[in-house]
Amino acid sequence: MPNRNGKNQHRIRLKKSLGQNMLLDRNINRKMVEAAQVAETDLVVEVGPGYGGLTEFIAQRAGAVFAIEIDHRFEPILQEKFSGCPNVTIFIGDVLNHDLVELLAPLLPHQGPLKMISNLPYYITSPILEHFLESSLYFETMVVMVQKE
Repeated sequence: MPNRNGKNQHRIRLKKSLGQNMLLDRNINRKMVEAAQVAETDLVVEVGPGYGGLTEFIAQRAGAVFAIEIDHRFEPILQEKFSGCPNVTIFIGDVLNHDLVELLAPLLPHQGPLKMISNLPYYITSPILEHFLESSLYFETMVVMVQKE
């Protein structure tokens, strides 16, 4: 994660092939969570948490957060950052290769509305949105920022 000097303390080089462009602006992250009107009864799915900047804001308001990251290099960062947050579940894998019902099954019995909040690369936005919309799960709200590439 970039520190105050703009240096990457974890030495992760972002992959252009994955369209990685981290949203580090705390104000935008806050506004996305506010736009989704996240409440303590909500289960929020985030695709591509990266360093967990947006995840942090979601976790402060949501009953549960299910963060799906395709890049395994971010797993230790996310696990360390959210190890003390019982409402955050980190899943490493490609969301498009998994059924959302199966992924979220352990969290569904005791949660209220489902929401999705993500900062997505342009090239994968349509397939991800289709995956969510074609799921048998009903997402009450979807707030997506699309990265310009």
